[in-house]
Amino acid sequence: MLPIRPVLFPVRPTTLRAASALKTSISPLLTQSYQCQYQQQRTIKFFKKPDFSGFKFKSDPPGHIIGTVNEPFVPPPPNEYHGSYHWAYEKIVTLTMIPLMATPIVTGIAVPPAVDALCGVLLLLHAKAGFTSCIVDYIPLRKFGSWHKLALGLLSLGTWLGIYGVYVIETEENGIFNLLHQVWVS
Repeated sequence: MLPIRPVLFPVRPTTLRAASALKTSISPLLTQSYQCQYQQQRTIKFFKKPDFSGFKFKSDPPGHIIGTVNEPFVPPPPNEYHGSYHWAYEKIVTLTMIPLMATPIVTGIAVPPAVDALCGVLLLLHAKAGFTSCIVDYIPLRKFGSWHKLALGLLSLGTWLGIYGVYVIETEENGIFNLLHQVWVS
């Protein structure tokens, strides 16, 4: 039997030369040059560096005034959902939750699954409306740009995951009110 020796692979100068030769031979293949009739020759690179300039904070002008005093005010485009109807939807959800939360106290734990699921979904919509207000107030679009959109997207993703969680609790457990009863009694 032959003795086992560790085999070391040192970096040889020939390996380094081969790697640099390969790099110089491939780099023209990664760029493409063309020339238009009325323009200078342009080079397009296939692998560009990522542009993270959209994630930088925008500085506000002094006094938060954009433009001059003589420019007319341009109102935002009307959107019924984000106007007064939005406030009305939030209040309807809140007022609907009051009797739904009182139902298990009055009737005991035996509530219909539809009432239990409706209470869970309305609770999620109520929380989403509150967190949306916080994001709009404290992470404004005019200053934070992409971060505002990212925060709203993460909030929507969390809301959808919460709705799926309500579905799982309703189908696998005995409902949200029964789960709260078990936590409260235990």
